[in-house]
Amino acid sequence: MIKEKTISTRGLKSDAHLFGELIFDVNSAYFHNHGGYEYAKQFYADAYQAAVEIVGGEQYILSAVMHADERNRAMSEALGQDVYHYHLHVVYIPVVEKQILWSKRCKDKSLVGTVKETIMQVSSSKKWLSKPALDEAGNPILQKNGKAYPNGRRTRSCFTMPPTLSPISAHTISG
Repeated sequence: MIKEKTISTRGLKSDAHLFGELIFDVNSAYFHNHGGYEYAKQFYADAYQAAVEIVGGEQYILSAVMHADERNRAMSEALGQDVYHYHLHVVYIPVVEKQILWSKRCKDKSLVGTVKETIMQVSSSKKWLSKPALDEAGNPILQKNGKAYPNGRRTRSCFTMPPTLSPISAHTISG
């Protein structure tokens, strides 16, 4: 995407985050009570469309995988059958629209300060407001060595979802 000039990494530090991840997560009972796997597939198709809106376009999405790799033990035991926990992972490039202005070095002084071009800049700016990722008890998730992630790495941003997807929570995780 950089070569095709779809995105720009101009001005980024070498250790800047170039990817983010949205995780759409729903309580297993919701899908079980509404039709199981087929209902989940349609629900997450709609969630994917919400992700496209959140990240600014499908061209910035690198992958999207819906899977049910975790068995919900409590529900499985209560119902006497396997009930799986569905979730959708969407990996994307966080971009913001950035206006490039003509500089003082421009020969035509009437252009100075006006918009030269508009680019999609890879960014972890305020648009992608992040908070420390928390575990089930509300404590920050720590590295294997027990220390907090440096510089806000492994963070979570919450988005307001469209009303049609209201039972889900969407989080971005970077790092």
